[in-house]
Amino acid sequence: MRCAARRGEHERALGYGQKITETDPLRESVQRDVMLLLVLSGQQAKALIAYQKLRSILKVDLGIEPMPDTQRLHREIESRAIFDHLDDYLSLHFGSAQPEARFRNM
Repeated sequence: MRCAARRGEHERALGYGQKITETDPLRESVQRDVMLLLVLSGQQAKALIAYQKLRSILKVDLGIEPMPDTQRLHREIESRAIFDHLDDYLSLHFGSAQPEARFRNM
């Protein structure tokens, strides 16, 4: 997933990430990656839904809230502030991945 994301193949990376989370929905780091990939694919609403699903799973299965990093990503997506820090998120999550040109000026 992360290799595809580093190559800018966001749709492919998203597909891999979704397969991983279907198998292991408690892998919160992958859930964050999927949320970011959804944003990169222009699916912010689905990224917010993914967070709510994760939050519900964590609450029901483990009795906990998402990690602070996950909560922060959710807030950034919800407020659209993520577009101000997209390069930072890409570097943090995928290494040297670069945003598509359409996201650089949002």
